[in-house]
Amino acid sequence: MECGDNVGVSTINDWTLLHDATVSGNEIQLTQNAQYKRGETWYNNKINIIAPFNYKFQVNLGTNDGGADGIAFVISDDPRGTSAAGENGWGIGVYDTYTGDGCTNHYPSAGGCRGGVWRSLILEMDTYHNGTNFGDNNTNDHLSIQNNSNAGQIWDNTFRDLGNIETGSWYDVEIDYDGSVLKVYWNGVLKITTTTNISTDFLGGATKAYIGYTASTGRNTNLQ
Repeated sequence: MECGDNVGVSTINDWTLLHDATVSGNEIQLTQNAQYKRGETWYNNKINIIAPFNYKFQVNLGTNDGGADGIAFVISDDPRGTSAAGENGWGIGVYDTYTGDGCTNHYPSAGGCRGGVWRSLILEMDTYHNGTNFGDNNTNDHLSIQNNSNAGQIWDNTFRDLGNIETGSWYDVEIDYDGSVLKVYWNGVLKITTTTNISTDFLGGATKAYIGYTASTGRNTNLQ
């Protein structure tokens, strides 16, 4: 993964790495090609998500067609800040995969809730079919916007089939927001257009938030 800018992001040293994430040159490797890994990285300073922004980055989802699990770009106001993280496997490093605690907001508390990045807009680049309950509407790799850390809450019918993206290629991703319309481009092609107020629809009214990337592997794997 290579980081972009246009929202004041500067150097790779301005990012916090968690779990299995590592730095190589100007790239951040979120997971090794090994089972049950997860990696997260967060830009250390919050950005203004009320003002318009344009953000560009590149992702590489590995070479194992049928591998797992994908990468997510996340805008978050989780109270844990740059230490927020989700689970491995279908969690893609951002979702809470534990369903036995009765939690609804997926944020750790005295009641025993587990992981998941709370108060978040999640652009997932998903490479493994986990079933429709998790927002995987077909068996192909796909793009979608999800609301909060509970997988399957697809925002505004934004599921987009990408075919196979586990090709070893670098893909260009662009996110453009004018304060009311969010657009997502994949390799220069407009894939998603949705009307939203990011602050109120995803972040509980917060006007500034962290941006970051998460990824995971499960039984199936990929270098990401």
